[in-house]
Amino acid sequence: MVPFNGAALAVNSTIGGHTPIAFTALPPAMSNIKDGKLWGIAVLSTMRSPSLPDVPTNIEAGVPDLEGDTPEEFGERLKAEMAKWGRVVRDANIRAG
Repeated sequence: MVPFNGAALAVNSTIGGHTPIAFTALPPAMSNIKDGKLWGIAVLSTMRSPSLPDVPTNIEAGVPDLEGDTPEEFGERLKAEMAKWGRVVRDANIRAG
């Protein structure tokens, strides 16, 4: 994961091929998706965006239970995922190459 200080930096890094994927708010990425510079994999809502009707929802893309919720709920989900996958990494003795 690469933390960026703003969506524009994440979008530019992805367009430039420096990062393979970006999770960002829709407005900063929208024109680049429409222009074909970025590929919209999914929107994290229960309904497709009227601005990008061809981009599926996360459920349609095969990733259920990934709706944004509140920032606090998202933070708790991140903590739980980090703990879960941290255990997997430790138990499998996975090391960075």
